[in-house]
Amino acid sequence: MAMILRAKPLPQGSCRRPRHRTACVVPKATSVLYPKQPLDTAPAMDSASRQRAGSSHYVNFAATAADYVSVLERLEAASSLSPEARSAMSVTAPGAPATERKSWSVGFMGSLFGGKQQQAEVSAADLSVDDGAPLCRAVVMFTATWCGPCSIVYRELTLAAGRLQGRPPTAILVVDVEEEKELASELGIKALPTLLYMSPDNSRGPVFSQGPVSASFILDALDRAAGFGGRDVKAKWLKL
Repeated sequence: MAMILRAKPLPQGSCRRPRHRTACVVPKATSVLYPKQPLDTAPAMDSASRQRAGSSHYVNFAATAADYVSVLERLEAASSLSPEARSAMSVTAPGAPATERKSWSVGFMGSLFGGKQQQAEVSAADLSVDDGAPLCRAVVMFTATWCGPCSIVYRELTLAAGRLQGRPPTAILVVDVEEEKELASELGIKALPTLLYMSPDNSRGPVFSQGPVSASFILDALDRAAGFGGRDVKAKWLKL
């Protein structure tokens, strides 16, 4: 007699064999708590903050919904600056020194095939302080501890943070969808990792990517967002 083996169904939020998957499915939230303040109506920043245009980058690998809203406010502040002031922001933002990589085998491709990844020294420039200054662009990564591909992108995002020196003021956020279920549901995040690349333009939706990407891809996507993306999350998103 032949024996029929039936695989047990995976629990919601699981991601088996991460090396063969490019994205994980986000389980639906049991309840949706809408933000007290609409995301697209963040208040304008004061004049003192606007005078600090381009003062620093902002990196937060344990971001909350409040941090996300703060970044939207800083992008909005940049949109109200004069073209001359926004142009001056492109060369005034300090960044952490980039970490040297030995070869491609220990970078993005090495991560896919089990290689080791070096960590960028982001703490050298203390980019974790949200000083409220206007921002030219931002990337927000939505992740979860059970998502295998997310660990690859997390390491590449860390490397990208170490290469911000000489670039326009940029924010890098990492949001855990298990900790911020309401925000993930509000934005319609259904696959992980999902990265949103935003600019101060409120007439367009953000640019986004899903699945494993490299540090170079992330930095290039930020440049593309400046020309093709925006910060209106209710508008149509452009997939890379």
